[in-house]
Amino acid sequence: MAIRQVVRVAGFDNMGSMERGVATKSPANHSEALLPLNLLPSSLFVKSMKTFWIHSNSAMSFFRTPKILNCVMLMTLLVVSLTLYGPWLDNPLVFDDSNVLQSPILGDYAITPFSLVPRQFPYFTLGFEHVLSPGNWHISRITNFVLHSLNGWMLFILLRLLLTTQNHSRNATLTCALLALAFVVHPVATYATAYLVQRTILIATFFSILSSIQFGLALKQRSLRRSVFAGCCFGLSVLSKEHAVTTFIGIGLLAVFYPRRGEIDSTKRIALAFVLTAIPFAGVVVASKVGLIAAPYEPNIHEIISTQGFPDMHSTLGNWLLSVALQCHFFFEYLGLWWWPRTSRMSIDIRPDFTALT
Repeated sequence: MAIRQVVRVAGFDNMGSMERGVATKSPANHSEALLPLNLLPSSLFVKSMKTFWIHSNSAMSFFRTPKILNCVMLMTLLVVSLTLYGPWLDNPLVFDDSNVLQSPILGDYAITPFSLVPRQFPYFTLGFEHVLSPGNWHISRITNFVLHSLNGWMLFILLRLLLTTQNHSRNATLTCALLALAFVVHPVATYATAYLVQRTILIATFFSILSSIQFGLALKQRSLRRSVFAGCCFGLSVLSKEHAVTTFIGIGLLAVFYPRRGEIDSTKRIALAFVLTAIPFAGVVVASKVGLIAAPYEPNIHEIISTQGFPDMHSTLGNWLLSVALQCHFFFEYLGLWWWPRTSRMSIDIRPDFTALT
């Protein structure tokens, strides 16, 4: 199509006429086809500008194609992550990094990639890196910021899937790109990227976003196979980090983005396929950690709480209610940090001064 347009701009329109079965009459002599000498420069300028415009539009459409756009976005996020985290590859280990990465059993994690034991796959990747180069944490740090870049890229794809239409709005694409870039450079993400043991969060985030993309495509394309694959991705997410179990609800809510008249039954079947695939994974993880749910973390927490006028929390129900209240508080606190990243409230291990409460 572009070639035909260039040919027509150059003044050769016989191709289109021949395709339509219409004969065109050539001039009696070539001199009739020549333009007056005084109009020749301006005519050539107009023709050249038209040709340039056609080629520039072709180039812009080239960069607007999903594959090229996704590749450009991925490379951009990788460069940004390298610029942000590259100077800090020599940072020392912090907190649980030493407990896990300098443990004698680290090499044992490299034996089994997958199992129904939570966090096995992220620890497998750390163990595998340790086997390749013992004590070289540069590899682990590079892997972390590459994973973080991939998460930003996957977020970009997910947002485009949700916000853009078939016309691929430029404003929507630009918004998605800015949000993905903000995610990559956000201070909150530093703790999952620079804190090596939190490879669990990076991989859980990757599979959670991948599950969201696949479920969105399943709803858009009416594909049960993609819905089942989305459920499997959710399973890998929750097996990478138990906290990802709540993403099950968020992924399911994507169904509201693809309402289609007369296809409610199809949507229900796709959602049911996702639920039936995801629930067994969530059940296995919750069952393996049920003893830790609502379990007190701080020593003597009950005595401290009782001095503040709270009801007796020694019962199982009391512990559950207290845990729910605290998690709700933390959720909104973390959400606030994404909007206003105050570093004074973003310590990896904030330990309140309980003595100040008495």
